[in-house]
Amino acid sequence: MRALWRGITRVVFWSYERGTWPYDLMVVAIVVFVLLTPARWFKDQPPSGAPLGELLARSPATDWRPIDPANTLYLTLPQGRVIIELAPGFAPRHVANLKRLVRAHFFDGLFATWFNGAGKR
Repeated sequence: MRALWRGITRVVFWSYERGTWPYDLMVVAIVVFVLLTPARWFKDQPPSGAPLGELLARSPATDWRPIDPANTLYLTLPQGRVIIELAPGFAPRHVANLKRLVRAHFFDGLFATWFNGAGKR
């Protein structure tokens, strides 16, 4: 039983030294596995289900909640606006540091803007 356990732990934790036959055998097994793996495992699968626009159109109003403007970051990218809701209840120091950096204009020129509840920068 002890020999079996030693063999299992040796395979799982890869404790073979280079140049030994068990090492060479494991390397060959890994290469064979990679070469015989079906190609579809490595290809991106198309998303299943409805497109995002359809999901948004079908979602009822009860699926949505208002966001807190004081904890909302608007990130303007060339592709459009990204709205990020901060979570001070989950990461209060992170949110405080981020707000401090935004108010100090640290991100100016990097397409990031911060809006308070009145819509002012």
